[in-house]
Amino acid sequence: RNSATERATPVTVQISASVSSGADPATAPDYQLHPSPVAASEMTSATETVLGIDNAAGPFVVFELEWDANGIKQSSPLAAASNLITVTISAAADIYASSNITLSGFSGTQTADGPLAVTSSPSGAFQGDVGAWSSGTLTLQVASGGLIAETSYIVTFWLQNANSAQDPVTVTLACSL
Repeated sequence: RNSATERATPVTVQISASVSSGADPATAPDYQLHPSPVAASEMTSATETVLGIDNAAGPFVVFELEWDANGIKQSSPLAAASNLITVTISAAADIYASSNITLSGFSGTQTADGPLAVTSSPSGAFQGDVGAWSSGTLTLQVASGGLIAETSYIVTFWLQNANSAQDPVTVTLACSL
């Protein structure tokens, strides 16, 4: 609404009821309820910030998580070499603690499946500074403070390159809240 003096169109609500006094229906008093208009009222939508997104508290405000900035680089292109991978992550919204960040598409690595040590900056962004490595996918669990919108997080970890030459791979960044 644009005006505080604007009134909504009245709505008529009719209520009916059956009242029994236990007396003979022929001699019981006749009760009647008369309709009374109830004005409709538009609700004011909340405007608070939710997950770092302004004006997101209103009903059915829907936001698709977007990555503001992300990048990836390696320290060594040599076959069979240890390779320090550096990933920069920045989301357009806060990410809850215990959410999973997944980096997938690291095909051709010789790194064995299992826990993989990670370093993050700011430090402690991910649970235990360790991720779960499985078949070319690294899954990181967000630590108790969550990730703050518009903040860059740098994650580094070591992988073992393939034994022979290969073309660059496409790495995908995803999140499950």
